[in-house]
Amino acid sequence: MKTLKQVVTPNSSVMTLTIKIDWAHLWMAGRGEATIDWGDGTSQTMTLTREGDDYVREYYAISKYTIIITGEVTELECLHMNLIALDISRNSALKELHCDYNNLIRLDVSQNAALVNLSCCENRLTVLKVSQNNALNSINCGYCRLSVDALNDLFRCLPDNGGKITIDGNGGYFECDVSILTAKGWEVEPW
Repeated sequence: MKTLKQVVTPNSSVMTLTIKIDWAHLWMAGRGEATIDWGDGTSQTMTLTREGDDYVREYYAISKYTIIITGEVTELECLHMNLIALDISRNSALKELHCDYNNLIRLDVSQNAALVNLSCCENRLTVLKVSQNNALNSINCGYCRLSVDALNDLFRCLPDNGGKITIDGNGGYFECDVSILTAKGWEVEPW
């Protein structure tokens, strides 16, 4: 069994997920070797594929676990895991992130310049940072807790290359300034 210290190098792509539950289910795609440190003293090493695979861990008790993923992950899906923190800032290869149906309060993907598709609906998000994400063309942040100001800030940070965004169910949905989006070529998609 490898420990994290043996796997992480200065050039490694690293993501950290903090959950509070008795199981974890990840779906990942990418290139090369990756390691998941499950946060309970166990780890798993695999070869990532473009098609992706499921990785599951059952814990002995409901508790807080910090999962550390090392490797060139291009797509990550972590749904319904009672995710309370997510740090993907050290994974520049990430193109798709699906972290829906969790308990995230803030999400910062601004260091993920390759990110094209972000789905983070049904979280408790009050802050969503997407600056420097020029490849981004699809966002689903519906049914979070984004205020008028948070939505307008999000809109201002989006690239001018157009895309689709879902924002239904947020506190600021009815009063946000969608003209910021349309000026950038973005369409508001219904839930």
